[in-house]
This record gives sequence, C-alpha cells and structure tokens, in this order.
Amino acid sequence: MSMQAVESHHIRESVEFKDRVIIYKSSGEIIDMTVVKMSDETILGALTRDPLQSITVDIKTIEKIEVESVDGTKTTFAVIGGILLLPFVILGAIIGIADSVDVN
Repeated sequence: MSMQAVESHHIRESVEFKDRVIIYKSSGEIIDMTVVKMSDETILGALTRDPLQSITVDIKTIEKIEVESVDGTKTTFAVIGGILLLPFVILGAIIGIADSVDVN
C-alpha cells in the first residue's frame, strides 16, 4: 500500500468511504484519518491514531490530500498464492500429526 497525492479539484472523485487519507490543511495542520462520510463541503472521518475521535474537515481548507492506495495486482497474486499454498499446508499438518502418533 502506498499513499497517492490527489489534486484538490479531484478530491470528491478520488476519496471514498473507508479510505485512509492524510490531509494537509492551509493552516499547516496535518490530519491522518479514515473517511466515514463525504459531502460536497466536508469530509467526516475517524482519526487513525484514535479511531473513537471523529473529525470534520472543510474541503475548502485542504491544501493537499494523500489517499492510501492498494495495488490490485499484488493483492490478487497474494490471494491466489495463499489459495494455492493451502493444500500443502494441510498436507504438511497431516503428515506431521501422523509422524507424531506412536503406532504399536
């Protein structure tokens, strides 16, 4: 996962529910949050370091925003790799259990 900079006029199209964003406000304040809700004027979210604390940011005050992006290709390969390895893990567990059982 990596953070991708989003131009201020593309915020509404680029930011979605549950996205992790880092907002750089004109005042110099930096906010790291997870998006809960967006309107035309504001972004409502939960702070990353304290998810129980909510914050509302006026879009007009945003100088720059970064959105965490997930590489879909890497995620797909990781899921497929996990699925392909599962039978070998199960087989190894069965062989390990069978070897540990004393047959007399």
